[in-house]
Amino acid sequence: VLAAAAFHREEGPIPIDVARLALVDTLKRQRGELALRYEQLATGQKRLLKALAGQPATDLYAKPFLDRTGLAKSSVDRAKKSLEAAEHIIYDDRLGWRVADPIFERHLQFGELLDMGEEVDPENIVSM
Repeated sequence: VLAAAAFHREEGPIPIDVARLALVDTLKRQRGELALRYEQLATGQKRLLKALAGQPATDLYAKPFLDRTGLAKSSVDRAKKSLEAAEHIIYDDRLGWRVADPIFERHLQFGELLDMGEEVDPENIVSM
């Protein structure tokens, strides 16, 4: 979907600015599907995903991360197991625990802005 959006904007090699615009286009087009995926999750799973969106964590049970989620260790453990089984989160040896799907991750970060009819700055949508 992202590649199609990029090629729709420009043929040939895709420069980063076009890729960023295509990602915003993709988020707008898939807003309903991504929102439904999120709404079907339990509250603890939502909080864990939101905390990981754009901010991977190596230790989900560390006090700073628990404070960020507002969850107890046992709740994080239950949410982690469910999200991992559903392949919503993965452990990356370089980054730690992160949201597995980069488009879903951007929805978690920017979907509310789009829902309110606001524009998302393509410069802020991709962190490298």
